[in-house]
Amino acid sequence: MAAWLGELQPPRSPHPVDPAAVERGRALYMSTCAACHGYQGADRYVFAGANLGKVEPNSKLGTDPGRLDSTTEAFRQRQLAELFAGTPYQFKHFVKTDGYANLPLDGLWLRGPYLHNGAVPTLRDLLAPPAQRPLRVRARHRPRRWQERRLRVSPCEPGRPQPQGFCYDTRLPGNGNGGHVYGTTLSAADKDDLIAYLLTF
Repeated sequence: MAAWLGELQPPRSPHPVDPAAVERGRALYMSTCAACHGYQGADRYVFAGANLGKVEPNSKLGTDPGRLDSTTEAFRQRQLAELFAGTPYQFKHFVKTDGYANLPLDGLWLRGPYLHNGAVPTLRDLLAPPAQRPLRVRARHRPRRWQERRLRVSPCEPGRPQPQGFCYDTRLPGNGNGGHVYGTTLSAADKDDLIAYLLTF
């Protein structure tokens, strides 16, 4: 499975490329992000990094702990005893950790919304300090359209009917949009360059 996933390539990003911005963004990414997430090479994603796949303690990451806290010892025991029971695929080594694994970012332009719970709608929002990220966003049940390197994001009011989808409220338990503050202190120009590189993944 790992070998197959390593060869599976995402669709080419449709975003226009500014080679100079991409190169500046690549330099930023390689110095601050690649160790945890791998990086986009010339023609394919490189699944390499000292911390790629390792669990980042949530005490450091600071993202919403809802999913992490929902994995109790009783839940773990049921997974080990019941999931794929009696088959070669039965879970045998599942353990609870203290955080979330650092994932590769291949096909990143297709993967929004961001964070493990989908609480941050765009890459630009992810690079904003948590207090400046959208609190409520209309979530849709169909693929979102991209425009000018950014998802179209519509604000919404909880409890009001939506034309499509539902109102995702980050103030609710499990929906928090905090944490992962990496890159939030970059200058606006550096954020533009970093996003230009990220959108080539």
